[in-house]
Amino acid sequence: MLPLSNDETVIGLTAKLSLLYMFIFVAVIVFANPVWMKGQIAEEIQGFIKWSGDEAGEDVAGRAQMWYIKGIKETGIESTINNFIVFDIEEESNAGLRNMGGSFYYAIATSMETFWLMVYQSFFRLSVMLYWSGFLICVFGAALVDGLTQRNIKQYNFGWSSVNVFRMTTKVVVFVPFAFLTYLSIPVIPDYAHLVPPALMLILSIASYYMVSNMQKVF
Repeated sequence: MLPLSNDETVIGLTAKLSLLYMFIFVAVIVFANPVWMKGQIAEEIQGFIKWSGDEAGEDVAGRAQMWYIKGIKETGIESTINNFIVFDIEEESNAGLRNMGGSFYYAIATSMETFWLMVYQSFFRLSVMLYWSGFLICVFGAALVDGLTQRNIKQYNFGWSSVNVFRMTTKVVVFVPFAFLTYLSIPVIPDYAHLVPPALMLILSIASYYMVSNMQKVF
């Protein structure tokens, strides 16, 4: 008897990865220190500039800063959420709540500062992905076309398609978007963060090639 269908496998894997991601995301917001976050971001930006060169690095960093200012600050999103959750420290009307909350209020304010630093880092990493976009599109497109070509060859030349290879590579294809999401929103490996997009795209491209080329021939 064959194992669970690929749909059931994908649904289960997606649910597990979603829970794991949410747990890590909340843990970082709660426990990460803003000073540590600022150091991570500065180290990552300097590392990218050193690797890519001053011109390209400053373009990527400047683009991220522009996105953050226009999308978060100028729209009022940051101030509105801060005032709603943390309250405005300058407002005397909130003094009673701050005094009552004590360390709890400080913890919430610290977590919000960490959250906005994570948002800024996400914009920077999204800008890095845009820097790699030409490479990503070429590699993934070539792998997909080659996979479809191999599948057509198997359809008309009685080639062999492996169900197990298809299922394993489908899991990888499902996992990689979660890895990209983690890269964009979780402050990990600042020294090598700029190399994560091409590495993940190579993994996705190889997995997509084997997944598509091993699809059932009746599809």
